[in-house]
Formats: sequence, structure tokens, C-alpha cells
Amino acid sequence: MIANGEGSASNSASLPRLRSIQVLRGLAAFAVFWHHLTIEAESLVWSGRYGKFGVEVFFVISGFIIPYSLFRASYTLRSIPKFLLKRLVRVDPPYIASIVVAILLPWVSTLIPGFRGTAPPLLPAQWLAHLAYLNVYFHYPWLNDVYWTLAIEFQFYLLIGLLFPVLVARNNIVRVGSLCAVGLLYLYRSPVHLSGYIHYFMVGIALFQYRVGLLSRTIWWLVTISLLMWAAGSEGVAGAIAASMSAAAISSELPPIPFLEWLGALSYTLYLFHYPILRRIVHLGLRLDNSDIWRLGLMVIATAVTVACSRALYLMIEKPSQEMAAKIQY
Repeated sequence: MIANGEGSASNSASLPRLRSIQVLRGLAAFAVFWHHLTIEAESLVWSGRYGKFGVEVFFVISGFIIPYSLFRASYTLRSIPKFLLKRLVRVDPPYIASIVVAILLPWVSTLIPGFRGTAPPLLPAQWLAHLAYLNVYFHYPWLNDVYWTLAIEFQFYLLIGLLFPVLVARNNIVRVGSLCAVGLLYLYRSPVHLSGYIHYFMVGIALFQYRVGLLSRTIWWLVTISLLMWAAGSEGVAGAIAASMSAAAISSELPPIPFLEWLGALSYTLYLFHYPILRRIVHLGLRLDNSDIWRLGLMVIATAVTVACSRALYLMIEKPSQEMAAKIQY
């Protein structure tokens, strides 16, 4: 199924694991965290203005690393049930735990003296819709502002599981044509569906094809530049810059950066849990004092507590789920 492209495709077992992916994950997760923190604390907002584009970085990473992992595992279409099971085992335990936290923390906040506002409504149907990433179809709001991106990622898993064989087909025209066909999803673009962000995933897919020798350097450059121009024209220059920097970092192999690699290891947990945790800390702290100095102090406290909680939850929940997923073989 996997044949030589215009370059020579390497043996899948010999492909190295990429350190740069871990570094990028750490940067992207912290960027999104900082974006939300500066908004909630109403301090240093300028420094977190572009942190939201960490989401686009994650989309490029997924576009690269998911097909790259399938290539390493010699994936075939008949393995799609195991592929989806493997992804669910990998991503759902931390996700479900974060849903529980997102439900409980606002309720616990109502018990703290000085609480102002109303208790959150009890909506079991809304909670259940989260389990299948179906909130938008039932018009329920997400419990956590980052969950919409997980729904987009899950849609990408379905797409790549089905289309992977043609993306690595023997025929060059089929490979490039299938990538172009993926781009046609944008004709039906929606901010709540994969179609609205497909060009970011395509940057990663094209890089995967080039990395394993299925695209020549010339075609890869042409495809990538076209995709980045597309992103700049549709979503703005900032998103295109985030995508281009991600592709450059992956393709050039970043040097070892121990702290960012450490942060990258727990990036998924940090991404899932940071918003409900930092919101409770900031909102509680602002009841005590509202000065600028205190806001900065709250940001330091919220950062330390959120990272510490993410590390603990990573060890308790995410790491075991990674190990269980690794046992599922195609």
C-alpha cells in the first residue's frame, strides 16, 4: 500500500520520533493558557492576545503526527475500528475527568462565602452530549471553552482513518489529488466543523507526505505556500504565521529544550484543565483585592497551581491512558 514517492519513502519502522512535536505542544498549550489567563485577570492582555493561535498549531501538529503515526504502524483501512478505539482510549479518560471538574468547580464555588451570582444549572443532557462531541448539534454550550477544538480533532480522526490509504497511494496524481480533494471541504466551511479549519490540517498532512518521501520538495513547497496564502486570506495573517512556524519547526527539528519538552508531555492535560482551574483562582482572588499588583500576583499563583494540577492529573489519568492505548496494535 505504501510505495515510493518522488523521493524514496523510508521504512516505517526506521522513522524517528520527533522531539520538535513535544516542544511545539508545550508552547501551544501554554500560549492558550496564557491567553485565557490574561483575559480573566484583565492584566497584561497584550501579551496573550495571540495565544489563541496555539489552537492552529495543534491542528497542524495533528495533521502531521496522526498520519505519520499510521505510517509508522503500517496502517490499513481494515484497522480503522482499532484506530478509533486507540484514539478514544488515549484522549477520552482525561477529557471525561476534565468534564467532571468543569461541572464540579462552579458548583463548589457557590459554597464559598462571598459568592455572587447564581448556581450553574443542572443539565444532564448537556453533559452527556459532551461524551460524543455533539453539543453543537443539540445547541448546548460547551462546559469548557476549549472543548470545541476536541470535536474538530475527532472529526479529523474520522477523515484521516478513511482517507489515509489514498494519501499514501502509489500513484503521485492520486496522492496530490486526494490532498486537493480534502481541501474541497472548505466549500462547506463552518466554525464548528472540520471544514472551517481543514487548511491547517492540510499543512501538516503535506509535511507528512514530504517527510516520508511521498512528495518532492518542490511540490511540498508549492502546496504549503498555497495553503498558507489560503489561511492568510481566510483567517488572517496571524493564523498563517502560526501554521508556517509550526511547519518550519517540525521540518527543521528543534534542539532539545527540556522545560518545553516536559511541558509538552502534559500539554493535553494542561489544555483540558487550565481554564476551569485558573478561572476559579482568579475570580476568588479578585474578591479579596482588585489592585494591579494583586492581579499580577494572582497570575503567578494561577500559573503555578494550574501547572502543578496538570502534572498531577497527567500522572494519575493521562499517562495510564497513553499506556493502555499503546497496547492496542493494528
